[in-house]
Amino acid sequence: LLNIFEGDLVHVVDTITIGYHPRSGDVVEVERIRNGGAERELTIKQIELVEDGLLLWPRSSNPKWGQPLELRDGVGDGEDIEVRIRGLVIGLHRRF
Repeated sequence: LLNIFEGDLVHVVDTITIGYHPRSGDVVEVERIRNGGAERELTIKQIELVEDGLLLWPRSSNPKWGQPLELRDGVGDGEDIEVRIRGLVIGLHRRF
């Protein structure tokens, strides 16, 4: 788990602006786009580099969300979706 909880605010910097290259262990903001842009989902994931791509781990305590999103050779896993790493998480703020 990443110790990021509901209600926490994360500080994210744009990956394009900083010329980001994925590294194992990085925590990132991921955008998934479905149905030609009609559905968008933003989530926080942790990167694991593998031989032919990368895994984006949710690190959730909910077993339903325990599997990674696989990006192998630039292709998402199975669905007709666009996936991109939008930002690098560099900090968080927890409200009391």
